[in-house]
Amino acid sequence: MKLGERIQFYRKRSGYTQAELATRINVATVTIQNYELDAREPKLDRLAAIASVLDVDLSDLVEGLTARGIRTSDDICAESDLRHNAFFKYLASLCYEIMENSDETAVFSRNRKTIQLSKDKLDELQSDVEKLIRLHMTSVSR
Repeated sequence: MKLGERIQFYRKRSGYTQAELATRINVATVTIQNYELDAREPKLDRLAAIASVLDVDLSDLVEGLTARGIRTSDDICAESDLRHNAFFKYLASLCYEIMENSDETAVFSRNRKTIQLSKDKLDELQSDVEKLIRLHMTSVSR
């Protein structure tokens, strides 16, 4: 995924329009359009501002997780259901490689072991993980 595609992906994931992002970082809307089309490359200070507004690590925005040796799910999620994005990133952070993600199944691999889940089982697992995270966040905030 190119830089412009990552900017667009994270912008949409954050729920901003191009105009809203432009206003937040004090540039013209056409500047954001050019960044997303890879017609213009933002300077580091602008990248840092974009990353801050979109609540994403600057290194993830610039390089993607692939540069750190972890396969990112962004390419897969950009083409499939964005609802699973955070969950796929969570699995990638646990060193699971996403081998396949279709409407019917998802296949993950870790340490030469492969797991295949139906969409229903994947949704169930995601729901369970989200509940555990909410429970943990609630106990930490007390």
